[in-house]
Formats: sequence, C-alpha cells, structure tokens
Amino acid sequence: IGGMQRIIDDPKTDDDERARARATIREELHPSEPVDCEMPWNNSGCHAGIRPRHVLLVALALAVLVVPLVLRLVYLVRQRRFRKHARLARFVFPIWAYVSVTGLVVYVLLYQVYGYR
Repeated sequence: IGGMQRIIDDPKTDDDERARARATIREELHPSEPVDCEMPWNNSGCHAGIRPRHVLLVALALAVLVVPLVLRLVYLVRQRRFRKHARLARFVFPIWAYVSVTGLVVYVLLYQVYGYR
C-alpha cells in the first residue's frame, strides 16, 4: 500500500495511473467489495456499485412484508370488499412483483449460473 500511496502523491503521475492506484488500494483494503472504475455513470472516481447483498436484503425484507399484505388481500376478497382490496392491491402488487423477480434472478444465479448445489 505504501508504494501505491507514493504513486498517488507524486505530482508527475497522470490521472489514470492515480485512479488505478486508488482502485488497487481499495481492493486490498476491502477485497470482498468490487470496485467499478469504468462505469459510464461514474463521474467521481472509483466506487463500489450496487452490491448483490443489498438487493438480497431489500428483497428479503419486502418478502417478509408482503406475506401479511397478501393474506389481507385474500381476506378482503373473501369478504367481498372489492374496493378496499383494489386500493390495497395497487400498493402490494409492485412489491410482490419485485420480490418475485428478484427471487427468480437469485435462483438462476445460484443454481444455474454459479452451480451451487
């Protein structure tokens, strides 16, 4: 890390070399966090992008939330309260769709792409 820091501090070093040195230091300090330096939306140097664990945590939290909401929707239909059902369904459907799609993506990545068994 000391050698990389000298590269960053040296006034003769060009900006591309500084960016590579910063990315190398970041990877050495946090090896589990991917560094995205060449993404088109990245205007402020290197940073780690959207991490899969964040997507999984959000999907998990929403999956827990969606269960009682879907049970409430079923209850409202059985009681023939269609207006309340429709009003709640407008809120619940996007959550349910996100959880369903992320669940399918996680399954494909885990068991089809990476081959975990």
